[in-house]
Amino acid sequence: MKKPITKKKLAVLRTLGVRITQAEFAHSIHQFDPILAGDLNTEVMNYARANGLKYVDIPLKPALFFDPVKLLLGRTTHQSWVGPDRDILESVLKEIDLYEIYETFFFYSRYTADIARKFGKPLITETWVSYPKHPSKYLQPYSINVKTVMKATDFFIARSYSAVKYLKEFNIPDRKIEVIYQGLDLERFFPVKKGGSKKVKILFVGDLSSRKGLDDLLAVYPKLIKESGRKLELLVCGDGKLKEEVESMSEKLPVKYFGQVPNLKIPMIYQMADIFCGPSKTLYTFGIKRIDEEFGLVFQEALASGLPIVTNRCGGVPEVVGSDNFTNEEGDREALFNSLMSLIKDEKGRRQIGFRNRKRAEKLFNLEKQTAITEKEIKKRFF
Repeated sequence: MKKPITKKKLAVLRTLGVRITQAEFAHSIHQFDPILAGDLNTEVMNYARANGLKYVDIPLKPALFFDPVKLLLGRTTHQSWVGPDRDILESVLKEIDLYEIYETFFFYSRYTADIARKFGKPLITETWVSYPKHPSKYLQPYSINVKTVMKATDFFIARSYSAVKYLKEFNIPDRKIEVIYQGLDLERFFPVKKGGSKKVKILFVGDLSSRKGLDDLLAVYPKLIKESGRKLELLVCGDGKLKEEVESMSEKLPVKYFGQVPNLKIPMIYQMADIFCGPSKTLYTFGIKRIDEEFGLVFQEALASGLPIVTNRCGGVPEVVGSDNFTNEEGDREALFNSLMSLIKDEKGRRQIGFRNRKRAEKLFNLEKQTAITEKEIKKRFF
């Protein structure tokens, strides 16, 4: 009688702001025995329980006695000086065969790198940072994390070709890098046939901030209503500094504000829309580039939902959306207005672009296909 084949255990670590998309990635792993480790997230925990995914909650604690980011912003962000409890993390990872982490500058990434070296386990790092001179390279304490992770990583999964440029800043050899796009569940995000409504609905999903370009969209929207000759409605999902402005506009103009929509319900909002607008912008501080749109999962979601897209040439966005959509210069409100006006007046054009966008998502961003590529690459390198 043949012994059952025991799969190697792969820990997918997302211990700061774990998301449903990351849980879906872990669940789509078939060649290994996946374990998702992250901070407490009820939605993700419920997803894991419903789908038989092993999920370990690892509590976060200040990495350097206090978190100046939380003191400054009043909340924990990806830049926060927090990390998982080291002892709990090590006890979870001790019996795992491979570790897969997300980005290089988090404290949990450094802790995992230390544990990987201690136990002699392979370390796989996803990299999303999309420009070479990212502050994490020289700004402490993040630069210490980056240096440790770069040295310990055996295989880098660059989530875009732009991310390769960042890795090259650290002289990472080509043999250790492979570009593999993040996949999306195309059975959760899919187009539906529009009909019955005479309104053209424009959708924005994301942080309600000027960095995501919502200020520009809100600025041109009243003019679109006035000059388009069409019935319009702006759909807004998210939370952030511009929340009050959105709510105020919704009292005077056709704006529907949904607030922070759970990940598992957001596909229905995409299906309500006719156009997706995400005019993201690069953020600078004292002339130094701090952050751009590294990839933009919302653009993947819009593609999969068969929506035409209006966006900007910001970070990795053009790489995601391709050449069929409207990509403008950052902050160019006139171009934003003209792009939206063009789509509002051209129903046939919207359908044609949306059809091509869905095909693009099926070709490049299918979750099962992209995960299979990832697993094949891991097995080739380590087994």
